[in-house]
Amino acid sequence: MMSFLQNRHAAITRLVPLLWVVTLLVACVPGIGPTPTAVPTATMMPEPTATMTLAPATAIPSLTPTAATPATATPTLAPTDTPTTPPPPTATRPPQPVATAQISATVDITATTVITDGLRPHALDATFNILLLGSDQRPGEHAWRTDTIMIAAVDWEHDRIGVLSIPRDLWVDIPGYGESRINMADFVGEKEIKYPGGGPALLGRVISETLGIRTDRFARMNLLAFEQAIDTIGGVTVTLDCAFREATPDPNNPDQLLEVNFEPGSYHFDGHEARMYASYRYYTGDWDRSRRQQQVLLAIRQQALSFNIIPKIPSLWLTFKGAIQTDLGFKEIIDLATFGLRLDMKNVHGRVLDYRLVTPYTTRGGAQVLKPKTAEIAAAINGIFDTPPMQESSARPIAGCRATPTPKPPATPLPSATITATLTLTPTLAN
Repeated sequence: MMSFLQNRHAAITRLVPLLWVVTLLVACVPGIGPTPTAVPTATMMPEPTATMTLAPATAIPSLTPTAATPATATPTLAPTDTPTTPPPPTATRPPQPVATAQISATVDITATTVITDGLRPHALDATFNILLLGSDQRPGEHAWRTDTIMIAAVDWEHDRIGVLSIPRDLWVDIPGYGESRINMADFVGEKEIKYPGGGPALLGRVISETLGIRTDRFARMNLLAFEQAIDTIGGVTVTLDCAFREATPDPNNPDQLLEVNFEPGSYHFDGHEARMYASYRYYTGDWDRSRRQQQVLLAIRQQALSFNIIPKIPSLWLTFKGAIQTDLGFKEIIDLATFGLRLDMKNVHGRVLDYRLVTPYTTRGGAQVLKPKTAEIAAAINGIFDTPPMQESSARPIAGCRATPTPKPPATPLPSATITATLTLTPTLAN
């Protein structure tokens, strides 16, 4: 009996600190489920409206925001208007959902980039670097892509963390495999070439050779566990400074788009809604998606800090025990948990390797990918702890709020394009 209790206590003790690591994981891959249901909040929120629309993939349908019914309780102040700044011309996204790079490119024959010692950054040499991976693997599927790739650099000495988001379309050389997007390295190492240490070890080598960053440990999570984790902790609250309009191809009908629209305001997302916000990239591209992932990351941490964890331990254990793979040791997890509890959010810094740090490239096979600008990336990494806190840098798109495009009806309306589902989030008062 004593042995059973000791084992159970050890499992619970290990799970609780692991939640700190989980807060650094954000699923990022497209996918759709049933129409989401808003999770009530414990505090008053404004009443923004989200609209989901089925639309033809070849044309942008008419979008009409749904007017929200005023709450009977006194609402909190609405977010202030923010200036509209058009995105830079180089960040224009191709119209096709299958495009993987968000800027125009010209074909050349330059090989993948390997960083030289003279350009290798040194800001993360003394930090504890955890490779955070979000996989799109679904039950019963063999292959996957790692579309969330982050490095959480823990600076124990100065009580701070730097989070670096790496674009999925970065064109790299995968040892033993050849040139490919970086989001293939994990699967290739795990299943294709059986690299020593598996996919995370191979991806870590690719990152070291391409960006000059050493990775010490890894943690990997799939998208279903991400949804379940957020639902288990009661959802997350995210404030939008800008209107959010995005879409993803309908998995049941490739000719249709599933759209989601959120006006500026505060939203309490359930797991599915959070995954939509953190994953869709059809209109806004991969760089803005990386920014939103960092924003949701902070929201998860804030919710976890206020979460009454003890009665939720059984469901958390069932959710996470088979959904997270990590080589973090027990003491390391404990140390991370302690570190996370004392961490001031102003000391959490985030950086996205965005369009300013890459060069568009079209492969000989016609794929649109991104090549790293090694000198610029090294400078960005060296300055990661000098950037604004992530709670500020992740709050709005890099280029500012985008003007909402004027909706245009399809040239040939299709009956299937008239189906509209409207989601209204209703504020609730604290008990």
